[in-house]
Parts: sequence; structure tokens; C-alpha cells
Amino acid sequence: AYEETKQHTDMMFAFNVYPCTIPSDFSFVPIHWHNSMEIIYIKQGTGMVQVDFETYTAESGDIFFVLPGHLHALRSVPKKRMEYENIIFDMSFLGSDKVDICSQKYLQPAISGKIRFPSRIRKGDSFYPSVSACLDASDQLCSFRPDGYELGVKGHLMILFSLLTRMAMDRTENKTDDKNIEKLKTVLLRIEND
Repeated sequence: AYEETKQHTDMMFAFNVYPCTIPSDFSFVPIHWHNSMEIIYIKQGTGMVQVDFETYTAESGDIFFVLPGHLHALRSVPKKRMEYENIIFDMSFLGSDKVDICSQKYLQPAISGKIRFPSRIRKGDSFYPSVSACLDASDQLCSFRPDGYELGVKGHLMILFSLLTRMAMDRTENKTDDKNIEKLKTVLLRIEND
């Protein structure tokens, strides 16, 4: 299905990490969207990652951000493999559904497309060490699960979104991409239902 409805997280802890390898686990992940936030963190190798209408050659260390409702896909490169982490969480985990300044000023505008986070951060980008440190620290906490690890994961994600907000671009002037994404999703759903 193009619109993925699978529940990837637990209601009590709406965060999950899937280690994956292309082409060992599957040769490709077809274009799709869902209502969760997804971060694709390339651990080793190379492959192709699509976010909305942009396709990237992904390399070790690259981090891709896919906001809820946005299109994305992955595929292999001939004779290459790509190991990556699929980090999926509900934005409500960060409090996007609350009435507070964090939700109103930052999380909701990101979800609605009023601000745009970068789709990819690479080694060498100025914010890369801080962004990767947040994800690595969350990984470490989830691996060992010490008391309070859930708070730590949530805290690192809040720091991550603070960093992403500082890198965000204002989108109030150009909504063309959002309209085109919605049109493509409508076409994909019609194809699927025929």
C-alpha cells in the first residue's frame, strides 16, 4: 500500500528503531507515506533514498528526515549494500498534540509545512555532529534500557528538533511542493484502489 497504516510504535512509548539492510532484507522499499516521523540513518554502504521529489545517493553517515505525510522510498545500487536504521516515532511522543509553545511555535508548523527541515544532513555539515550525537545517544539508551531511558530518548529527540528548527527554512512563500505531493498521493491511492 502506498499509504502505510501499519502501527510501528507502542502507544505508551511511540518510538521504534528497525535495523535494515538493502538488498539483504529486501531489494527496495516502494514509495509510500505514513503519519509517523521517520529518520533514515545510513550506517554503512550506499544506496538510493527518495524524499518527496528528490532522490539522493545515500552514503555512510547520511541522515534523512521524513516528516509525517511525506513521500519516501529506498532502493539498492547494483552490487552495493546499504545498512541503515529506520527510526520511526509519532510526533505526539514529543507533544505535538499539546497546547504549549513548543507545539504551537515549532512542532505543528513543521508538520503543516510552514517550516521545512532539511531532507538530508551529511558528514561535514555544520550541525551534523550534534544531530548524529542525539541519534547515537538514543540508540545507546534503547540498547541498554537503563531506568529512565524513555525520558532520555524523548530528551534527545527534543534537542534534535531544536537543532532541526535552527536549520529550517521558511516555507510560507512557496507551497507548490506540498500541493504536488498531495496530488501525487491522490493519484497513487486511485491506482491502488483500481
